[in-house]
Amino acid sequence: MGLEEIISEIEEGSRKRVQEILDLAKKEADELKKDAKKKAEQILNAAEAKGREESKKEKTRKIAQARVEARKLKLGNKQQIIDQAFRNFYEYLNGEGFDAAILHLMKDLPGEGVLSFSERDVDRIKEVIKGKYEFTPSDKVKDGFVLKSGNIEYDCTFATLIENIRERLEGRVVDILFGGCDSDG
Repeated sequence: MGLEEIISEIEEGSRKRVQEILDLAKKEADELKKDAKKKAEQILNAAEAKGREESKKEKTRKIAQARVEARKLKLGNKQQIIDQAFRNFYEYLNGEGFDAAILHLMKDLPGEGVLSFSERDVDRIKEVIKGKYEFTPSDKVKDGFVLKSGNIEYDCTFATLIENIRERLEGRVVDILFGGCDSDG
């Protein structure tokens, strides 16, 4: 075996060894690529699942928030209706219910004293009230009257009366107006 054959064999062996190394490196690179692709798919799937879960949570949160806002609106509307009911009652007392209201208020009060009332109610008060009263128009009294009998002052202005009875009657008014409604507000 000559030198050229030895060199040729060495070159051939080197080529084979280089090819084996290249094949092995390619195989390892393919496996790494395959593993990387698999891991990327797992990461992508996990991210998609997390995104769907977060989207679901966000949707649930927005629905809950919308329900709270709807309840607030319903309660606000109900409160406006209740306020209007009491305003209507106030207007009734100052209008067609005036005489009956004054008579009802006077029945349990002392039969004498100083009656203060608004200037606009002078004629109406004197027609309705009988007794030993001194009648005094007052710009401080807007509706109804104030009776001072001895050291005691009876505030029978309609605004004060409605304010006092509203606390007691509001629950009943709610039942009357909304008794058949759902319970969510």
